[in-house]
Amino acid sequence: VVRLPRASGARDARYAHLLSGDIDGGLPPADLAQATAPPVAPPSGLAARVESLETEVADLKRELAEIRSRL
Repeated sequence: VVRLPRASGARDARYAHLLSGDIDGGLPPADLAQATAPPVAPPSGLAARVESLETEVADLKRELAEIRSRL
């Protein structure tokens, strides 16, 4: 399976199997992989929100472990 370049206006990347040989006019898979669009950076506040949520989950897990140990 090789990832194809994203089509203009398409939201998701496309993929193709290589069971029947090269695709896209004989381009090798390595060239197709390089032609894909670079990953889009997440919005600036997203990383901070994820980190905050991860910290909160870790705290909740600790509290739950304490409650379980008391029972």
